[in-house]
Amino acid sequence: MGYNLRMDRKHASVEAENVRLRVDEDAGRPDLGESYEVIDLIGHGGMGSVFRVKNKADGSILAAKVLRRELLDDRASLKRFEQEADAIARLDHPGIVNVHGRASTTDGVPYLLMDFVEGESLASVIEKEGGLDPARTISIFEQVAEALEYAHGKGVIHRDIKPSNIILSKNETGLETAKLVDFGIA
Repeated sequence: MGYNLRMDRKHASVEAENVRLRVDEDAGRPDLGESYEVIDLIGHGGMGSVFRVKNKADGSILAAKVLRRELLDDRASLKRFEQEADAIARLDHPGIVNVHGRASTTDGVPYLLMDFVEGESLASVIEKEGGLDPARTISIFEQVAEALEYAHGKGVIHRDIKPSNIILSKNETGLETAKLVDFGIA
């Protein structure tokens, strides 16, 4: 097996990220049992990987956040993962991704089943577009503030608000909406 190494740090890190995603997708695809089919890897973070999945019963598309296998023996990580599930499950707001439940893969790795949000992170949009116009920025900020106010009213504090944890998508009327994701340290 060969590797293409580049001296440029930017290219090396991008290439390494692409290789890691391919390896995770091929070797780390979870078996969620009879009810859900894993379609592809959406992304990954410190606590786990998120996969796009299909509900075999009704064909709906959801997201499954699967805890990283190496964290199974870390009680603090398991507790944070469970706290995220419990915290988000208490929330029902259009600006916050819904959690439908918590389960384990066929080999015992915990995962959260959530709404799949078709869109891209605010971080990706800013990087791609070089910034946002003031009206769009205000709209996104207002939506995030409303979602945070709702969560705080339910006793849930996000504590990790950043552009990569805000997903921008279009609603049924074509308006841009912002959704908060990743309450992992709530």
